[in-house]
Amino acid sequence: MIQFSRAVLLSLTFAAVAIAQDDQFVFQRNGFVSVTPGYQSWGIEDSSSFSQTAMIASAYLPLGRKWSVSFRSAAAQVSGDAPSLKGVGDTQIGISHNLIEHNVVVNASINFPSGKQMLTPEEFQTSILMAKSVFDWYVPNFGQGFGVTIGGIWGIQLNEKTVIGVGASYAFLGTYTPLEQYPDKYDPGDELLLTGGVEYLLSKTIDLSGDVIFTTYGRDKLDDAEVFGAGNKVVANARLRKSFSGSDFWFFLLYRSRGRSEFAVGEAFVTETDRFIPNQFEFRAQYQYRFSQKFSGRMMMRVELGEETADRYSGASILGFGLGADIAFGERIALAPVVEYDFGTLKGDLQVSGIRGGVTISWRF
Repeated sequence: MIQFSRAVLLSLTFAAVAIAQDDQFVFQRNGFVSVTPGYQSWGIEDSSSFSQTAMIASAYLPLGRKWSVSFRSAAAQVSGDAPSLKGVGDTQIGISHNLIEHNVVVNASINFPSGKQMLTPEEFQTSILMAKSVFDWYVPNFGQGFGVTIGGIWGIQLNEKTVIGVGASYAFLGTYTPLEQYPDKYDPGDELLLTGGVEYLLSKTIDLSGDVIFTTYGRDKLDDAEVFGAGNKVVANARLRKSFSGSDFWFFLLYRSRGRSEFAVGEAFVTETDRFIPNQFEFRAQYQYRFSQKFSGRMMMRVELGEETADRYSGASILGFGLGADIAFGERIALAPVVEYDFGTLKGDLQVSGIRGGVTISWRF
């Protein structure tokens, strides 16, 4: 049970230190280096289509039982009816320290502004398209400013079946120049993230977990003048896993809600009357069957439903299916190919469809 408690604690840690992301990451005991080449393409009913070719590199290095270092960077190119945009993204390096005797993990991460900035107006419009979560791009953004995030999480095992954890992080976000033709420095507001989670072992083969993540934002500045205040964000996740002999079922639920933002009008701030960023609900399911110790196959499906707002890409009703595999070559090399197909509608019954494929190549040590 101690290992069970620690695994939950450490997996929750990454939710507490993510910068403006809702992704959940699993703590790794072993080190790895991986690259993921991927391709995505979306088509919209009005005959517009766009695609992204991406390459993601990541690494994780455990330094004994208490320390670890992580790395991530990416590059991508967007083409099609959207104006072309290509370049590398920012680089993130993180370090974590596990205070085992206190059931605490503390960590810090740095965002190095290695990514593309100073975009043309056409490239900037494409970057807005990349940021739309409904398309689930491999690389959703390129360059931002220098940033530092510090955080920590504490967890405790209540009994043989239940573990809980709470955590917090604070992100200091630096300035950058988003547009080529405007030299003004943009300073995104700092971010405070609070999270809490629980995992409950229903039986020897079934476990249930969930967490809630609350994020609040400082006001953005343009050349030291406050211009925008993002609404608070709440993300709730739930996961159920059922294990059989040689196979696993996973079910995931996610709900993302965003408060109304505010804009500077003269010397005052005005709250938007209608929310622009839509609330979203997502359901995912996965069945994995292990054919052998070195090969397993996966079937996935997802449903995404979005609130209809003033955003053209809101009101999503998306259904997706996918296939994947995990293939081991000896003790060190592993491949994880995946292909997915999505279809559905956006605001105004606008028909959309997309395909996504990639393969993660990992070296473990």
